[in-house]
Amino acid sequence: MPILSGIKAIRILRQALPQMKIIVFSNYRAQHTVQNAIEAGADCYVLKNVDIDELLRIMQAIHVDVQVESPYLLGFT
Repeated sequence: MPILSGIKAIRILRQALPQMKIIVFSNYRAQHTVQNAIEAGADCYVLKNVDIDELLRIMQAIHVDVQVESPYLLGFT
């Protein structure tokens, strides 16, 4: 992001709109990157190579606060 880092954007959004669901889409899978996003307030961290049907499943689950497992989700146990 050219003006604002993704982590800063997550923090601002989480503070301004605490009920908003925040899904991070990224190619980066380094543990510190995932951890920083989650600590900033992201609801989940999804790899960009996710299949569209899997992405829809993840988004629907996050929307209704259901825990979902996926090989495309990082940062969750």
